[in-house]
Amino acid sequence: GLDVGFSEAIALLTRPTTLEVFVNTTVLVTLTTAACVLIGVPLAYLTVRTNLPFRRFWTIVVSLPLVIPSYVGAFAFVSAFGPQGSFQRLLAPLGVEKIPEIYGLEGSILSLTLYTYPYVYITARASLKSMDTTLIDAARTLEHDRWETFKRVTLPQIRPAVAAGALLSGLYALADFGTPSIMR
Repeated sequence: GLDVGFSEAIALLTRPTTLEVFVNTTVLVTLTTAACVLIGVPLAYLTVRTNLPFRRFWTIVVSLPLVIPSYVGAFAFVSAFGPQGSFQRLLAPLGVEKIPEIYGLEGSILSLTLYTYPYVYITARASLKSMDTTLIDAARTLEHDRWETFKRVTLPQIRPAVAAGALLSGLYALADFGTPSIMR
C-alpha cells in the first residue's frame, strides 16, 4: 500500500544518478547566477554612472542576448568552438590542432551566463537610474573613493534589484533544459 509507494519514492530520490543530477543542477544554477551578477552589475554601472562613449549603443548591445534563445546560442557556441568548429578550422593553419573542450558543466555555465546576464543588467540599471544621487555626492564630499562609495552607498540601494535579476537568471538556468543537453 502506502508504505511500498513511499519507500519506492525514497529509493528513487536517493539513487546515485538522482543525487548527481541534483548536485550538478545546483552547481549550474549557483555558478550561472553568480557569473550573471559579476557581469551584469559592472555593465549597468558603466552604462549609467560613467562617461562611457556611446552609452545608448552599449545599453542596447549589452541587452541583445535576451532576443536569442539560449539553446540557439548553445548551438552557435558548439558550431564555433566545438571540435571541428569554425574557430578550430580558423586556427588549424596556425598549427593549433586542438582547442579546450567547451562541453560539460563549464560550457553550460558559460553559455547560460552569456544569455541570461541581461536580467541582472536590466534590473541593476533601472535601479541605478532611479537612485537618488545626493547620497553619492555626500559620500564623495566625505572623501570616499569611487569603490568605497559604491560599496557603502550604491550597493545597498541596488541590492534588491540585483537580487531580483539574479533570481530571474537562476530560475531561467534551472528551467532551461536545451542548453545543458546541447552542451552535454
